[in-house]
Amino acid sequence: MHRLADIVLADVYMISHTHTPMVFPDSYYVPDLRNNKVDERTRYYVNTGSYQKRGRYPTVKGLRPTALVRPIVLLNGAERKIEVRV
Repeated sequence: MHRLADIVLADVYMISHTHTPMVFPDSYYVPDLRNNKVDERTRYYVNTGSYQKRGRYPTVKGLRPTALVRPIVLLNGAERKIEVRV
């Protein structure tokens, strides 16, 4: 998931289907040519996990149950603010 930042610059990267929900941030630098400085920004990586209910499939395959949580991403464009919760 972290390699997505090598492809495109974004504030939030999201993937799904893997069975472990997780959220983690990192920082990066962006040049501000208008003000002749460098800004530090935070970007977030969000894995939404999977939503396989604990029915027959995990039991037959011998899989551990997964956490049925949903990460929530709140974007505020007016303040350029991002909040991510699990």
